[in-house]
Amino acid sequence: MLTVNKYKIIIVFTMALMVFASCKKSFLEKLPPTALPPDQALATEADLQAALRGAYAGLRTVDYFGRTVPVLGDLLADNAYVSLTNSGRYTAFNNYTYNVADGNITGFWRAAYTDILRANNIINSTVAASPNVNQYKGEAYAIRALNYFYLVRFFCEAIYG
Repeated sequence: MLTVNKYKIIIVFTMALMVFASCKKSFLEKLPPTALPPDQALATEADLQAALRGAYAGLRTVDYFGRTVPVLGDLLADNAYVSLTNSGRYTAFNNYTYNVADGNITGFWRAAYTDILRANNIINSTVAASPNVNQYKGEAYAIRALNYFYLVRFFCEAIYG
């Protein structure tokens, strides 16, 4: 009978120890292991170069320059058409009726703004200036401008004087 009480005391003590040990504030405020704040992720010139490559890679997504933008140039200029025999893709662009429920439109928008975020992270980095860093930041400015240009080109409301 005495041994049963010992086990109960040990179990209660162990549970109390686990509860108090797991409630530290530092335990709750951990960053995900795959996420770093931009100031830590872009701390060196090599980090900026890798981020710039990621920004260029963002331009080639399927709903951006990987397929949509080249197709839309011909589609909106009536050099191509949407047929009933194809999948019905780009019908909203063809009719100039953009709808957030259309996956191609949402993909275009998301790809452009994700790339703008990548370029802004490079531009706002605190890496000391050098010829390479200035080159990377200049390319990031160009990528950001290209993204804004295409967003305005396809989503701006036409203003007629």
